[in-house]
Amino acid sequence: MTGGLILPTAGSAGTVGELDIRDALIAYYGDRAQAVRLEPDVARNMKPIGATVARDGAENVAWLAPPSAALRHTVAVCTAG
Repeated sequence: MTGGLILPTAGSAGTVGELDIRDALIAYYGDRAQAVRLEPDVARNMKPIGATVARDGAENVAWLAPPSAALRHTVAVCTAG
């Protein structure tokens, strides 16, 4: 699996960080309320590339392709969900 961690820039009002892995992008937020509030924006931004978005606690996950069971498990570990 390839990917990496992206930390926010100073003064960023969005994510606390993002983990990009093959076929999934995980956006981490400061709390669940922020993730809920920003989920529609994330979904709108991901729609042009055919990604689907799911929220898991204080994270939003953009699936770039239908996930395998192994990838779904990996993402669940990364989101503690």
